[in-house]
Amino acid sequence: MITVSEAAAAELQRLMTDNDMADAKLRIFVQSECGCGKKNFGMGFDQEVEDTDQVVNSAGVGVVMDSQTFSALDGASVEFVDEGARRGFMIGGIETAG
Repeated sequence: MITVSEAAAAELQRLMTDNDMADAKLRIFVQSECGCGKKNFGMGFDQEVEDTDQVVNSAGVGVVMDSQTFSALDGASVEFVDEGARRGFMIGGIETAG
């Protein structure tokens, strides 16, 4: 299961409120995969949930993933980093190479 840190949840909720998307969920998806098995993930807000999606609620945020992404992110966490020039969301706690 994936978790959302308190800092990430606060920032996600702020963004959803600022963009009038209070009912949206965070969708995480496999954006690309190289030949070595390393996956690059993308994320964005989505108001649609498909029947085949996995939905997880963590720290008050709904997270939506397809089954491939769900299995790849088992044990991961969504973090928010705000360290000078480095500011944004990241996924931590997983090994992405196969």
